[in-house]
This record gives sequence, C-alpha cells and structure tokens, in this order.
Amino acid sequence: MKNVFYLDDDELVSFVISKMLEKLNFKVYSFRNFKDFENSLKKKTPDFILLDITMPDISGLEIYDYIKENFPGLEKRTYFITGNRSLVEGKNFNFIEKPVSLSELEKFLKKVGEL
Repeated sequence: MKNVFYLDDDELVSFVISKMLEKLNFKVYSFRNFKDFENSLKKKTPDFILLDITMPDISGLEIYDYIKENFPGLEKRTYFITGNRSLVEGKNFNFIEKPVSLSELEKFLKKVGEL
C-alpha cells in the first residue's frame, strides 16, 4: 500500500478526495495547512504528494518549490489538483482538475505511474 500526502485547505473536498484515494488502496495522510504537512514530511517520506494549488497562506506551487529544494527527487512524485487549470496549463506539471470522479482520479494515477 502506497502512502500519499494530500494537502488541501477545503475540508469537504479533502474528505471526498481522501476517501477516493483510500478506495484506490492508498494510505492517505491528509493535511489542511502547510505547517502540519511540513512537520510530517520531515518525519516520513510519502510515495507521492497531491497538492491543491490555491490555498490561503501558501500556494501549491510555492510548496512544490519547497519540496524541490528540501527533498530532492520528491518533486517528481508531486502532483497537483486544482479547480483552476489555467494556473498549471502550459507548465510541465501533472495535474487533475476538480471536481473529479473516482474513475478520473484512477485514470490520472495510472497515467502518472502511481497505480
């Protein structure tokens, strides 16, 4: 079973996506803020990371830069989930757009090699 760190400030979206990931047989560590995410990342390395892009205190793109700088290689297994595809379109990022269904999430994770 792969471990996934999932960071999203929206409690309802986080709950739904986490349940979907669990149905796909992942152990989900869900976070609502960067501080908790960062503290856990210093203790445990996940198999991959799923980041929301738009959050109140720090963007997913800024967190991506933090991961790239402090946990080299893990950025290659960091993916984005967003309700605004224009934030990542044209960039070299793997992302899935909200709202997402279980089958879309499964297809995305197969595409990026996590399933």
